[in-house]
Amino acid sequence: KFLVSANKIDIVANIDSNSKINVNGDYNLFAGSADIKYDINIKDLAKLQKFTGKKLKGSFALNGIVLGNKELMNVQGKSNIFSSQTSYDVKLVNYEPSLIQVNVLKARIQDALVMLEEPAYAKGYLDINMDIKNAQLGTLDGLITTKVYQGLVNNAVVNKAFDLKLVDKLTFKTTVITKLKNDLALSAVKTYTSKANIFVKEAKVNLSTQKINSDYQIVVGDLKKLFDVSATKMRGAITIDGNFVKDENILVNGTSKLLKGTLNYKLLNDDLTANIKNIDLLKGLYMMYYPEVFNSSASMDLVYNLKDQKGVMTAILKDGQLVKSDYSNQINALTRFDLTKEVYEETTLESKINKNIINSIMHLKSKYTTLDMTQSVLDTLKNTTDSTIKVDIKGLKFDTIIKGNLNKPDIKIKLDAQAAVKSKLKEKKKEMKKKIEDKIKNKLKSLF
Repeated sequence: KFLVSANKIDIVANIDSNSKINVNGDYNLFAGSADIKYDINIKDLAKLQKFTGKKLKGSFALNGIVLGNKELMNVQGKSNIFSSQTSYDVKLVNYEPSLIQVNVLKARIQDALVMLEEPAYAKGYLDINMDIKNAQLGTLDGLITTKVYQGLVNNAVVNKAFDLKLVDKLTFKTTVITKLKNDLALSAVKTYTSKANIFVKEAKVNLSTQKINSDYQIVVGDLKKLFDVSATKMRGAITIDGNFVKDENILVNGTSKLLKGTLNYKLLNDDLTANIKNIDLLKGLYMMYYPEVFNSSASMDLVYNLKDQKGVMTAILKDGQLVKSDYSNQINALTRFDLTKEVYEETTLESKINKNIINSIMHLKSKYTTLDMTQSVLDTLKNTTDSTIKVDIKGLKFDTIIKGNLNKPDIKIKLDAQAAVKSKLKEKKKEMKKKIEDKIKNKLKSLF
């Protein structure tokens, strides 16, 4: 039915037996006035694709009134969009929006995803309270409060879509308070999840240029909870503060107090550079569940590409000492020499990262010993190592091979027995010669 006259409108459009659009009332084109009721009830949004330009799913209902004239036109209504209880009141002056008030209660996140034909990433509820005056870009003045609660991530769907391995239940809730001023949206955000919390004091979005500038704070109370996200076992806690900028590029800066030292990093699109200064290496090994075999003050530089998952890390270890472990105990049993008493003033560790494989080399030198790690392959995914260390203790040379699970590796010592005997005889000969020389010196001293 389609009836439009000079002062009356009556339209009924049946999309199918279950969907209807009904608009009827009075209006005056010359006076610019209207008194119209509308009732829209769509059971299958997919049938509107030729009008919307996008395939939608689900149902949608909307009803309300248009009442007023050019000086003040009122548009009011209610909707069940996303299974919510939604009401709105829009006031137009000279047909331009001067006031927009919207209240959305308990909109279902899963229904929104279904309607937009997106995978069912999560479920939960959404509340929105919007109060905007002067709703023109450049003269905006308003407040929008958004709350998400009872959120639960659908691990199976997210894992498939983003190649992740989420196992533990991931819950979330967030509150966003947005102030609108001229052409800016200024938001404060508090997000709590079962893995980490994120806080933003002010995210500034330029609605004209779409540029975003924001601070952020990430608080992880228990790093163990990040395992199925990072695929790396960690323990402890960390707080990171930083800034985020998005224009033509994405730039993220961050800093943190870490393991008695500091962490600073910069991410430009996919390129990450990080600098760690003066951390307690022993605490770092403990945090990463690695064997606590070396104590030192460590500083590191990292260059890494997130897309390629490749990078290079260089570390300087100062005043390093081996800690008592299966490795040092086996060396001690063989050589009768306590490696843990040796101090390595400065050591360089160089690592090449290719996804979950880290290849490293390292040179350690003290007063009586030299340790050359000529080959070390660490698999962070399998938590395994395959390393060869060439050892020289006072001229006694041998290789140590460390292989297997990082928490309990197999340690083998390859020793050239003949060379070891010769080295031992040479050392004994030196000691004997020194004893004889000392005796002669003492005898001559007593004679004179």
